[in-house]
Amino acid sequence: MEKNSSKASRSRLLAERLDRFLLEFLNVEESQRLRDRFRDLLPSGIESDHEFSRLFHHSPEENRDQNLRGYRELMREMWVAPLDGQRRYFAFQLRSRLYRALEATARASIPKTVERKAKGVWKRNGEWKSEYSERIRTLWQTPFEEALDRLEKLTGRTKVCGNPDCPARYFIAQRKSQRYCSEACAGLFQRQAKRNWWETHGREWREQQNQKRQRRGDRVKTKRK
Repeated sequence: MEKNSSKASRSRLLAERLDRFLLEFLNVEESQRLRDRFRDLLPSGIESDHEFSRLFHHSPEENRDQNLRGYRELMREMWVAPLDGQRRYFAFQLRSRLYRALEATARASIPKTVERKAKGVWKRNGEWKSEYSERIRTLWQTPFEEALDRLEKLTGRTKVCGNPDCPARYFIAQRKSQRYCSEACAGLFQRQAKRNWWETHGREWREQQNQKRQRRGDRVKTKRK
């Protein structure tokens, strides 16, 4: 019984940390803060070459930031996707991007057995070993995949705050009908909505109320007569 309780406690703590990571990843653009707080959960290979990095001579830091933006854009699309099929599509795109990075990292760890010396001239540096192929085919499990698993489990609760001025609009709702990330955002936006309504319809509403009061007063005068 204690073992099951301990396991459930660890699972809950892991889920809470994954939730914090997802919210930070979606709401915060600063990559240094993410590395300081969630280095182990960031996708592997983010500092490796981006598809077009060699054309533009990107540095490892630029590769990292560009790769993070790519993951963030896909995760935001998945976060707001209204249909299950759309969410599965973006989940597939996220995992495919991660697996390509893991494969590239695995390939980079393999020594070059053949080297090009000049046009049409190649030099063999060593024999290709079967373990190299196995290394490419076997991709290791990463903590970032746990975050993707958690994101898929949050279907129906991934929301964007209805307050357009909210500094952290992506949030996890406690109930599916929830529109705001907090009472503060709800109250602020509702007060602003009321002010906007009064500015647009206030004069008309006051005129209607005055007319109603006038009609009631006329009826009272008629009865007294």
